[in-house]
Parts: sequence; structure tokens; C-alpha cells
Amino acid sequence: MDRRSISAVVVVVLLAGCVGGIGVPESSQQSDAGDLEVHAIDVGQADATLVVAPSGETMLIDSGHWDDDGEIVLSYLRDRGIERIDHLVTTHAHADHIGGHADVIEYYETEAEGIGTIYDSGTVSSSATHEEYLDAVERYDVQLIRAHEGDEVPIEGAEADILHPPADSELEALNANSLVVHLEHEQVGFLFTGDIGAEEERQLAAEYGDDLSATVYQVGHHGSYSSSSDALLDAVQPSVAVVSSAYDSPYGHPDDEPLERLAARNVDTYWTALHGSIVFRSDGDAVEVATQTAATTAPLEFEDAAASEASPDDGVEERGTITPSLRGGTAAVGRRAVA
Repeated sequence: MDRRSISAVVVVVLLAGCVGGIGVPESSQQSDAGDLEVHAIDVGQADATLVVAPSGETMLIDSGHWDDDGEIVLSYLRDRGIERIDHLVTTHAHADHIGGHADVIEYYETEAEGIGTIYDSGTVSSSATHEEYLDAVERYDVQLIRAHEGDEVPIEGAEADILHPPADSELEALNANSLVVHLEHEQVGFLFTGDIGAEEERQLAAEYGDDLSATVYQVGHHGSYSSSSDALLDAVQPSVAVVSSAYDSPYGHPDDEPLERLAARNVDTYWTALHGSIVFRSDGDAVEVATQTAATTAPLEFEDAAASEASPDDGVEERGTITPSLRGGTAAVGRRAVA
């Protein structure tokens, strides 16, 4: 198979407008009535986030690093009774974001209740990890969609809008073409930016302004100096930030610069290396925060804090509640539904 052009073989682009009656796959998951859950899974120097909508539908955004064969994410999902992944979002093709994709697809397609739809920007990589991911998509005939700005992931009970990359992007740079997802449930919002850099952040801030508002911001590029710019943070105005990276990150993540910018805005910050996996539960008005490990949320204190010793199957304990209010409503004006 020619991997240079995903769309020629395995990507189905759906051009349907945002209309009623879009089919939403059933999910076997159970969720407290009206509650949205977002789990930032501790996967070391990588990213993986589980979303469980009030309807019970699930969305997995990335799947961790290649070096554990997806076992951390699969262990976490199995321990929490996740029997189906309705929506699998691939922010971009680097191995610390798609490392578990092949194994997650195989497990859910052979031992559980399947994968619904995969959303991918269409950027390609020559890595073996990316090859294995696409091989699994083809082997199990999972629907793979090239997604871009203006699309919506149709997750019942919440709004999940894709804000980046533009439809006309040349898709050459993996990080710069990361899928950016804005998730909203009534007055509560979450923003996931993959590994985009400051230039893409400035473009988003200029285009969406207050519509980027989010209660919880997953810090871009694992806390790299090249992300979490002033322009983005001024638009998002998060109450809480989450960093997903290793305690002994070989890249120095999280960098001092984004931590200083978060501290200057008094943003409570959680780091998977210190707090373990982090769970946010919201009824649409308030957000409960629970973590596996108790640790400081002051970003300038991270350097002296001890690493979490939690394992994927450890439970979480509530640490506090946030009562936010989104500004300006949804960023979804003019979106098109895909799935």
C-alpha cells in the first residue's frame, strides 16, 4: 500500500452538512446522568485522553507511546469497563501519540465491541508505528476520516469541534497539522491542541478569539517552550491546565516558559508525572477534579515535587471543584458533521 496518500485508500471524507438525524453509534458505557468525564491518562512522555460523554459514548484522543504496545492505555480502559471506543481521534502521526493505536484497534475489534470511527488530519509518517496503525485500520476495516477545521465529532451529549488544521493545509508538518479539538458540555469546555506550535496558536486565537474559551486546557506539546503562547492563553483563559509528559522528560518537558505563563495567570496546573492520571467530571456547571496522587498544582513548584508512583489501575481521589463560565458560547459556528 502507498502510505504517501492515506486518502487514496483508507480515508473516507464525508461532506455531509450539519443536519439532524446523523447516526450515532451505540455505546456500552455507563455514565452518571448528565455527567461528562475526561481522563488525562498517565502515559509518560506521551498523550492519551479518554472522554466519556453524558450519553455514554466514548472518545479516545491519542493512545500513548509506541514502546509499551498500547498496554498502559488498554489496561486503563479495561479497568474502567470501557467496552467500545466510539470515536478515536488521532491528533497527528508521531509515535508518542499513536503508539497504542494498532493494539487498541486490534483489541476492540477482536475482544470487545469495536471502534466506531477514526478521525485523522491526513498527515503521514514513515515510522513503523504509523505503518502498523494503518495496517490495523485496513485489516479490521475501520472507518477512517480525514478531518479538518469545521468538522464536528458527533458525540451525543456534548459538542466536539475540530478547529485545526485548515481544509486546505498541505499537511507536510506533523506537529503543525495536529487536530485541535474543542469539547463543550453546557458551561464547561476543554481544549486539546496536540503538538501545534506558537504560530498555529496565534492563528487560532486570531480566528476564534473568545470562542476558544475552555475551563480545562491540555497544555500543548507536553509543555514545550514552543507552545502555550500568550496569545492562546489570553483567548482560552483556562481555570485548569494539564501537562502530559514524563517526570524525567528527555526534552525537559514541561519547560519553564509555559509554566511561568500559567503561573502568571493563576492557572491551577496538573502534571501526569506528579498527579498520575487525572479525571475531570462535570454536570455542565461545575467540574470535579480527581487524581491518583496528591501533589502541588502551582506550576512553579513542579521542579521540587516528587514523582507519582501510581499504576494505571489505581483509583483516583477528589481534589476539588471548579465552577467556571464559558464566554462567547461555542466555537462551532459553521461546522460540518463527520461520521
